[in-house]
Amino acid sequence: MNILMIPDISCEEDPKCWAIGRLAQDIIDNNPRFNFYQIGVHPREIVGGYMKIKDLMEKENIKFDLIHFQYWNSAIQLMQMLPELKDVPSLLTHHNHHSLNEEDWSAFTMLNEMTNWGVDELMKNHKNVIKIPHGVDLNKFSYIKEYPPKEPMVGYVGRIVPWKHLKEICEVSNRLKYKVIGCGYIDKPNYWQEIPKSNLIFHGGMGRMNMLPV
Repeated sequence: MNILMIPDISCEEDPKCWAIGRLAQDIIDNNPRFNFYQIGVHPREIVGGYMKIKDLMEKENIKFDLIHFQYWNSAIQLMQMLPELKDVPSLLTHHNHHSLNEEDWSAFTMLNEMTNWGVDELMKNHKNVIKIPHGVDLNKFSYIKEYPPKEPMVGYVGRIVPWKHLKEICEVSNRLKYKVIGCGYIDKPNYWQEIPKSNLIFHGGMGRMNMLPV
């Protein structure tokens, strides 16, 4: 079975790949019975990805049995540029809630979301939606054994950029008297200055590979 995996940034091409690429790589590493072809296609670099996929399909004559799209914006553009992809069974995994109501997903055979709310939203316009939550390897990560915890907290993992809304999370949590524990790196220093920090415990830093406490 030939499967084309399309994250935003492929770990095969860039060892410093981001979260989606690592999740895609885990699928590949743990399913050796399938023949995977992985091409990273970022929405801002769609033409390069388009050419690589065309080469696989035409020059190398690879016939795909399944396409697993891992980034909705790239997936939409590729379907428009390569209509022949619509003839291949496809799964589109949504890694965030921002895009659920923004596009027509009818070109994809099945959609995957991580939360019950996300599944319900997608099912308003698509009949084939499956919930597959992100997993946590408990051999590598600890978890809160005392539940509910004595002190409510909110967790945040991600870059510090306006569209991920850490500022709003901290503001609401502060009104609720919750602490926020976050990690990531500061992509937008000016935005970082706007974030209230009285209830924020943050582990991160400046730059992708420099995760020192701020």
